[in-house]
This record gives sequence, structure tokens and C-alpha cells, in this order.
Amino acid sequence: MNHRDWFGILVRGFGLYLLIQALPQCVALIIEYQFGGPGFNGGGMQRTWFGGGMGGLIYVGIYLVLGVIILRFANVIVRFAYPGEQNQWVPPTDEQHPAVPRL
Repeated sequence: MNHRDWFGILVRGFGLYLLIQALPQCVALIIEYQFGGPGFNGGGMQRTWFGGGMGGLIYVGIYLVLGVIILRFANVIVRFAYPGEQNQWVPPTDEQHPAVPRL
């Protein structure tokens, strides 16, 4: 594996990290919503991990969106970081193109 492959693994790992970081916060936000926590007019005195309410929703939203974008466009990010390497291996397809009759 060359440095470009390792960078691709690092980019995908960072995307997964963002998604994994958002999941416990999302669960906590759902639980807080169900019990009417301080961010949702419940008036509770308990302190949550991220303060509750809209701040937690924004946190979860940003992390989920960034994680999905980084995972979806990891190849584009790698090509942007290493623009000089154009010869990329493309897996062969099993599709057979039909023969076009000549007139």
C-alpha cells in the first residue's frame, strides 16, 4: 500500500469517527426529548452531556452530515489531496455491450 491508500483509509476512518461520535449524543437527545428535559420545556435540573435542546440537535446534525459527506466523497478528497496520480485502478465490469450491427 502506498501513501495515497493510507490517506484514503485515514479519511474514511475520520468519517466513521464523526458518525460514531454523533450516535451516543443522538440517543441521549432522544431520551432527553422523551422525558422533557431542560432543553424541551421540562424544567428539569439535571445536567446533560451537551446542555440539551437546540445545541445538542445542532451538534448531532453537523456531525452526522459531515460524517456522511466525508464517507460519500472520500475518493474525491483523496484525488484532491493527490492530484498528480491519475492512473487509478478501476475494477472491471461484467457487462457485455451488445454488438451493433453495421449497415
